[in-house]
Amino acid sequence: MVFSGDRGDRGDRGDRGGRGSRGGWGSRGGRGSRGRINNQCPMPNAQCPMPNAQCPITNN
Repeated sequence: MVFSGDRGDRGDRGDRGGRGSRGGWGSRGGRGSRGRINNQCPMPNAQCPMPNAQCPITNN
């Protein structure tokens, strides 16, 4: 087949979107707390009924 008239120019290809920047590394976790050496209750003696016993509140 023969077409009359000039063929139109091909449109420019759209620019590809820029790639997003990579997120940075998270901050390093803090150092774990040191375990208690003694078994004394951390509450004051006025609040703790058993000062020499292990406190019922666990510190995990």
